[in-house]
Amino acid sequence: MKNLFIIKKITENKELSDQAFVVWCGLRNIMQMDKVEYFISYNMIAHSIFKRVPNRYELTAIKNGLEELLNKRMIKIETTYSKSEMVLNLTNLYYKKDDGFFADLSEDEMHKIMNLSGNFDRYKLLRYFTCQIGSFNRSEDMGKYKGKLGGMGLDYFANLISISKPTVITFNKILEENKIMFIIRHKDFFQGIAHNGSGELREIPNTYSRWCDKALAEAYSENIHGYKYNEANKNKKTERANKNRSLGQKLHYFATEMKEYSEDEIRELYAYAVDKNKRLKRDYDLNVEKGYSADEPKYIDMSIFNEYDYLEADSQNGNTIEEMLDFSIASDVVA
Repeated sequence: MKNLFIIKKITENKELSDQAFVVWCGLRNIMQMDKVEYFISYNMIAHSIFKRVPNRYELTAIKNGLEELLNKRMIKIETTYSKSEMVLNLTNLYYKKDDGFFADLSEDEMHKIMNLSGNFDRYKLLRYFTCQIGSFNRSEDMGKYKGKLGGMGLDYFANLISISKPTVITFNKILEENKIMFIIRHKDFFQGIAHNGSGELREIPNTYSRWCDKALAEAYSENIHGYKYNEANKNKKTERANKNRSLGQKLHYFATEMKEYSEDEIRELYAYAVDKNKRLKRDYDLNVEKGYSADEPKYIDMSIFNEYDYLEADSQNGNTIEEMLDFSIASDVVA
């Protein structure tokens, strides 16, 4: 399976149209090692992108995309043979070590996406998918999950490329239905809160993988988020995940409405908050390490527990977070 290695700065270049982006991918697919000049025709690019004869709209899109790349001097014509045939210098398309992060888009994935049927923009869909797999966590501490899984929120993609959140949701569904991407939608919460009641309740972002890596996504989500995925019964949560959700809701009421809870419940809420902040900080540090311009997360304001002296006593007595909860803490499981 041929890998196109689309660099991050091309995928995320908002001044580059989706059509020009797809033509870039098509040209990357044509390229060979140690060669910079290529005899190119519009139909050659079309075959590279679609692996079939293009229709009139598709051929026009290729012409427009190629012209844009030429106008932006991202490629250049060495020799013109006809209106549709030329020799192009593709030096700028080569992946270099200093290009930074990339997306390992495959030729097969491009062909499958660009041949999907339906009333949607396949050019934008390919770009979104490339952006999505380019966000997969490649940190060394991910172990066997390295480069296989992603977990960025919808807002991240809406801000990164020219795409709206509703379109991201639609594209996710299309990619799932066509068994290109596998998505686990979590039902656990985190929030940033204070005594004055400011803050909001947020769900953990989705976990993404290629469809072929769905088993890895299931295992990772169960380990990290306490979430059990069952294909025969989608989004079935384990008892631990149910409890996470319950604690997130209780914490919201505790912080915003100063609802009273028992000492044991306060201990559980405190342990949940500590664990949640650890997970948020870990995920943020990993995203920064990968080069993403992620915003600092809204951590849970731990000052809401200041008046409960027995929590400090628990800490001094050596009680761990695990001992204060009746389920395993997901953040202590190393992927």
